[in-house]
Amino acid sequence: MSPDASSSSHDAIVVGRDYALTCHHQILLSYFPAKVSVEALRAVHAAHMTLRTKHPEGTVTLAIVASGIAMPERDVRIVAAQIGREASVGLLGEGLVLQGHAFWVAMARSTLRAIQIVSHSFHSRSYFSAVPEAAGWALERSGRSQSEHAELVRTLDALVAAVDRAAPR
Repeated sequence: MSPDASSSSHDAIVVGRDYALTCHHQILLSYFPAKVSVEALRAVHAAHMTLRTKHPEGTVTLAIVASGIAMPERDVRIVAAQIGREASVGLLGEGLVLQGHAFWVAMARSTLRAIQIVSHSFHSRSYFSAVPEAAGWALERSGRSQSEHAELVRTLDALVAAVDRAAPR
């Protein structure tokens, strides 16, 4: 993936086995539809490091985690903590959209908070229950105009739809 500020406001959508990602200017967007794997974390992290070189003024990440997926295994939590340490530099904020049953959301937030504590990361993290709210936050954190809100929401919808289209029938 080659994040840049071309005529399109976002890059092509990359769909992996356990993730999808794209960029909207200096905002890295990702989606985890079925599970969070080491492969997915490494791919998203690599895309973020590339984006950070293009935007030394800072980046924002915004991830949608599908409702009800299993909590990550120990090896995934370890990699997530390592990435959290490396990604904090220049990260203006990390947003996570967690939709679903209140019990699952609480469990997911607890797991993510434990990873953040272990990683000793120092960037801010915010949780959202809806994409539109998260999109507004990401634009604000990145210093982009709220006039891009509808476009960013459409890009996030396209990210989710790309995974649905790629899923085996």
